[in-house]
Amino acid sequence: MRKTSPQQGFSLVELLVVMAIIAILGAITIPAVTSGLRASALTQGAQKVLNEIAAAHQAALAQDRFVEIRFYQVAKSGMPGETVGNPGTGKFRALQSFVIDSSGTATAFDKVQLLPDSVIMDSNSALSTLLGSTLTKSWTTNDPQIPLPNVGTAYNVRVFQFQPDGSTNLNPIGQQWFVTLHGLSAGDNLTTLPTNFYTLQIDALNGHIQNYRP
Repeated sequence: MRKTSPQQGFSLVELLVVMAIIAILGAITIPAVTSGLRASALTQGAQKVLNEIAAAHQAALAQDRFVEIRFYQVAKSGMPGETVGNPGTGKFRALQSFVIDSSGTATAFDKVQLLPDSVIMDSNSALSTLLGSTLTKSWTTNDPQIPLPNVGTAYNVRVFQFQPDGSTNLNPIGQQWFVTLHGLSAGDNLTTLPTNFYTLQIDALNGHIQNYRP
């Protein structure tokens, strides 16, 4: 009776061919997946900023109050070039809105909105006029600096306000007001737009928001 021989395995050449195919597919698909994840994070971050500003605008109208938007510059642990406790080395990566009453007391409208780790708001006024130094927050007795989770008061702030009629306190003459988000990997303090970005522009007179992206 004839015995059945065991099934032969792959030869070395066949294994090398399979490994080469896998490497080629990886080289093609991994960059595409990475790019897709970055685009998704940018969209998510921009949506957070858009939602927060839109909600603040509606709150000003509904409550007949001034509502302030605060953009936070903070340094994060583990980020190259950033030193925790030194916000000047950090990035604008969070925002929050506050209702201001008649005495000037600020009450948080909601919690701090954090951008995805891979997304920032560019600090250069060429790309983000809303983050210019002229909009630096001034603290008062009725509106003191409030500690943030994991940060304390080690942050810089830029602000603008929606007024009870829905307009803003921003100068509407000869100036456009906007903030640009992009990937952290593109750097910060840019003077020209990177390949992928998301810009939100606010009409100073009526508070309406427009968005632009490539």
